[in-house]
Amino acid sequence: MQTFLDHSLCIAEETPQGRHLVFPSQYRRGKDIPHEPAVFVPYSFSGEWQTVWTTLVVRLWYSNEFEHRELWRNAAEFAFSGLTLGLKIDNQQGEGTGTISLYFDRQVPDELKAIFIEYAHRHLAKYACEVTRDRRYVCRGCGRPFKDLELIRELLAEKQSTIVCHKCRTEVELIDFIEQRLKSDPVARKILAMEETATRELDTQALEQILIGHMMAIAGEANQIFRPVTMFDFGIDGEVEFKDNDGRASGKRIYIQLKSGNSYLRTRKSDGREIFDVKNERHLEYWISQPVDVYLVIRQQNEMSRDGTIRWMNVTRYLKNRKDKQSRQIIFEGHKLDMNAVWKVLDEFFPPTRERAPIR
Repeated sequence: MQTFLDHSLCIAEETPQGRHLVFPSQYRRGKDIPHEPAVFVPYSFSGEWQTVWTTLVVRLWYSNEFEHRELWRNAAEFAFSGLTLGLKIDNQQGEGTGTISLYFDRQVPDELKAIFIEYAHRHLAKYACEVTRDRRYVCRGCGRPFKDLELIRELLAEKQSTIVCHKCRTEVELIDFIEQRLKSDPVARKILAMEETATRELDTQALEQILIGHMMAIAGEANQIFRPVTMFDFGIDGEVEFKDNDGRASGKRIYIQLKSGNSYLRTRKSDGREIFDVKNERHLEYWISQPVDVYLVIRQQNEMSRDGTIRWMNVTRYLKNRKDKQSRQIIFEGHKLDMNAVWKVLDEFFPPTRERAPIR
């Protein structure tokens, strides 16, 4: 699962049945091509079209620039203030070629169209070969599309700036605001920010997936049960249920809040202590109000590899015992999370009757 996320091949979605991976290329439902006036820019390219298509949709999804709307096998739609921005893949030309068409509601601002178009353009330039773009124009007077693409290419090659609608005689600019904004510095900066956000979000998803795997492995080594859970709105990612001294599930449990990454802890300059900042103060009340103790688990990654250290602390006990009840700063005094650490908590529920041995 981590590998799929690392390579931008899927979207991690939390559902009532747990975390699911959504693969845009594997959807069964198809979508008919939008009405001709809405097709704004088609890109033709060669290469592994499924990889090109999937990575584009996934990275747009995680860029957090647009609202998530709907996915199909051959299309994806996003939204901005209720307006649609979409893209559709057509690979009927053959396995090694494809066409991605970008389309928009007419009310979508030109600035936003330029960002969406240029993001797709740069993605295709990175992942595909022989990329060509045919800009489609629509008359602003009557809404009639210009279908003579060969004529448009000739006019652009001749440095002509306008084309006249044969129906209403409205003069339409070929080098309009959108064309002028493509590759401009503001658009480039926005796309760079979108790419950084997508990379950061995917990395976070992958790191969280790694930590879930570690939690399952550590609990299993201690012969206890870890379950990722989705019954909570926020603040709790899983639970550990302990077995009694006869090896039976007891119903005794603790809740787990998982955090993976080096950004969650900072060093306080005044005393050098590690601080976990609670961004949402509702988490504090939420943790304290739970029927069982909540443990905060933080995995910090080594700079040169994906290996990391995992520590945990009883955050419920800390919050109840501290003097400043309103502070959103938690002094993180976590201890190494391993099999022995799980057994230490188990002993609070079921004092051991004999020495435990690791489960092989």
